[in-house]
Amino acid sequence: MDDPLSTAGGPSPDALFQRAAALHRDGRLEEAETLYRRLLAGRADLAGAQFNFGILLIQRGHAAAGTERLRLAVLCDPAAAHFQLALAERLTADGQSEAAVSAWLRGVRLRPGDGAATAALARARRLALFQGQTAALLDRHPEGPDGEEPAGGLAHGVAVQLAAVQDHYDRALSIHGATPDGVNVPDAAYHRRMQGRAAGLTLHAVAGMGSDWTVNDVGCGYGALFERLSGDLLPHGVRYHGYDISPGMIAAARERQGGDPRAVFAVSSVALWPADCSVALGTFSFTLGHGRAGWRRYVEAQLLAMARMSRRAVIASFLWRDGENLFGIGPDDLLPFVRRHLSDRAEALGDPADHEWILRAPGPFPDPFAS
Repeated sequence: MDDPLSTAGGPSPDALFQRAAALHRDGRLEEAETLYRRLLAGRADLAGAQFNFGILLIQRGHAAAGTERLRLAVLCDPAAAHFQLALAERLTADGQSEAAVSAWLRGVRLRPGDGAATAALARARRLALFQGQTAALLDRHPEGPDGEEPAGGLAHGVAVQLAAVQDHYDRALSIHGATPDGVNVPDAAYHRRMQGRAAGLTLHAVAGMGSDWTVNDVGCGYGALFERLSGDLLPHGVRYHGYDISPGMIAAARERQGGDPRAVFAVSSVALWPADCSVALGTFSFTLGHGRAGWRRYVEAQLLAMARMSRRAVIASFLWRDGENLFGIGPDDLLPFVRRHLSDRAEALGDPADHEWILRAPGPFPDPFAS
């Protein structure tokens, strides 16, 4: 069959591609687009043209159409590592986290020595985890979408921020070690005081249960609350579940606790096991600048999830006011939501002279231990 682009007197596909690519490099995007379209109308199997055209569409603000062209380039030439990696980057930017993981994995297999691609794969896996967990939280928010952005977009935005916060804490841990400074609390005495308050409220919530109780610590850092509870305060038989988005923090917690059978630590942004009491100290305060309305929605959904995984109480600390990269919310603003959806006996504990106040929402909640 004759090549429709290679008629007598007309340019060959390769010549047309080279001309389009030259226009593209020179920034003459409209003219280049015309030639790419002409070329691909006759030869849709040209991987390089599909790839270039996808990049051009993205440059012109047509991200979704550009991403689809990158997909076509990969289908035409699945062995081209740079096609796979470019597609992976776009899928990550578009919030398609699970698809991005698959694309990064294919790219890394094609280019096993590429350290940047390997690191991007790890980051994409984190984003997919955080986005999946956040989407599940937001889907169960009782008041529906917040009207500012769809739940899927909000889940991706929060996931990106969680990944950035994780990076921050991993760096802080590498600099300061498992110390209050390593978890963004420069005042060690204040840190001990807040841990003590949370420990006291936890013990009050489980009073009368002897050694048969469980606590979830969401955003556990290096396990400071477990250390405060351990010893005489935490009898054998009690189970402590610590969760943190930072693998470095979880590794530090496991090392510091020396294999104590009462403590289990997991990398997660949400509680994974039922408990009698759930605690989050400082967990929701550091945002690295995420939009306030979206972050508040996420915090509300997290509190609801903590209640669903708890039987007796939810305890969480909050800053009184916003700061640079910090989320603050006062009791007058948050308590109406908590009393409406978690516990009508919820209360605020603390002094405005302190940095933070503590929310105590007593149960009973629906029993997470029931089958």
